[in-house]
Amino acid sequence: MVGNRGSHSLPAPVVLGVLGLGAFITSLDQTVVVTALPDVMLDLKIPVTELDRASWVVTAYLLGFISAMPILGRLADIYGRAKVYQASLLVFALGSGLVAISPNLEWMIGARVVQALGGGAAISVGLAMGSIALPARHRGLALGIVVAAAEVGVMLGPAYGGAIISLFDWRWIFWLNLPLTAILFIALLALPDEKQAESRMDYLGGALLAATLVILTIALSREGLFTLSSPAPFII
Repeated sequence: MVGNRGSHSLPAPVVLGVLGLGAFITSLDQTVVVTALPDVMLDLKIPVTELDRASWVVTAYLLGFISAMPILGRLADIYGRAKVYQASLLVFALGSGLVAISPNLEWMIGARVVQALGGGAAISVGLAMGSIALPARHRGLALGIVVAAAEVGVMLGPAYGGAIISLFDWRWIFWLNLPLTAILFIALLALPDEKQAESRMDYLGGALLAATLVILTIALSREGLFTLSSPAPFII
């Protein structure tokens, strides 16, 4: 591996804390809008009859997040893990700002996709960086900390969103991502920028993977797609 920034001077617990915080914040946004959705629908004037369409505010983030993880992980191997992580944080912050100023549902769904494409690096790249933060015999602990932080973020998302709404407007859920992202961005400057010079990116494979996930998610979201029609009653 080649490092552009040299060895980091931060102790392993601090490095894992930074990576865990990134995983926590980006995973928090997977479920943070669950409790905020009624307020979002009211603010954006979305009728209750269009709840299925409004639920894409949640689905769009999950879809973009999952699609981005393997692609960003591979790009990090090629161009540098800390560098790709930082670039992804900028995308996450941009998406968060776009969500916060959403004038309508379509804008918000698109902004959530942008936000998720940046957030996906926190898991895949964070795991890669965490694996070298501790000696090989403790690698499982490092990976467990990052994954646990992500799971805690998913679980606490609804409660966090509800707390913000009780104090401020729902848009502040996303405005608050900006200072948190800035802290992570600065902290990553002290981490090494490892990369594998011989690595290559399969862009076609990444595009096919993302397309497959999109098509599969849309298919599963269609009502009645896998529902068999009831057979006609047999009359003697």
